[in-house]
Amino acid sequence: MKQTLFFIAIWACALTPTYAQLGRPGPAGLENKDALSLQITPNPASKEVLISWTMDKTAPATLSIMDLEGCMTLSMNLGEIPESMYTRSVSVEAFTPGVYIVVLTVKAQIAVKKFIVEH
Repeated sequence: MKQTLFFIAIWACALTPTYAQLGRPGPAGLENKDALSLQITPNPASKEVLISWTMDKTAPATLSIMDLEGCMTLSMNLGEIPESMYTRSVSVEAFTPGVYIVVLTVKAQIAVKKFIVEH
């Protein structure tokens, strides 16, 4: 039970948008210049999604996709990647139709976006 509550709390925090994602300055006018920007196209998708992001500096990164029940559908350890713009193509043809969550983790930062699979 404690593990389930812990997962729900982490999941809820991961889905809470940051000030940067909302396009607003943070508390006391502070802006997070290191905020991750994550884009997913097309949305909804039927064959593949393109997941794009920009790295401001070299750092280790992981990319995960899970369903709304928290089941990991895909997890990629991207290793130490240099600063640049990145796009990964992910086939979703084998995914069950529904809503999925993409989680990009770079060092201590997390970016989260949802996308829909329709067939």
